[in-house]
Amino acid sequence: GRNALLLENQPFNAQVGILGHELAHTVYYLDRSFFGILGDAICQLGDCRIQFERATDRRLIDYGLGWQRFDHALYVRGQIYGSREAAMGSQGGGGAYMSPAELLGIMEADEQYSD
Repeated sequence: GRNALLLENQPFNAQVGILGHELAHTVYYLDRSFFGILGDAICQLGDCRIQFERATDRRLIDYGLGWQRFDHALYVRGQIYGSREAAMGSQGGGGAYMSPAELLGIMEADEQYSD
């Protein structure tokens, strides 16, 4: 049920992934001016919110927390779709947050995630 999606009920790595995502928002705002933040607030009312959230997922990958974000996406979608396999098969569908497959694709193309 919905309780599985509460932070306290998620696996540790998934918790790190979503907290990292939220902290990536904070880091982004450290360099923004008042008017930049105001523009971002207005953006949240429209369609650009989706790109804003997806850009945050990309920053999190750049910060080295891609696997944690992947684990969070896999866990949450696994709860929604009923299994990890179904979660991996789900595509982004233009949603605000990247799917596990999208996150994995970006990490596979990023040198910092290569063996």
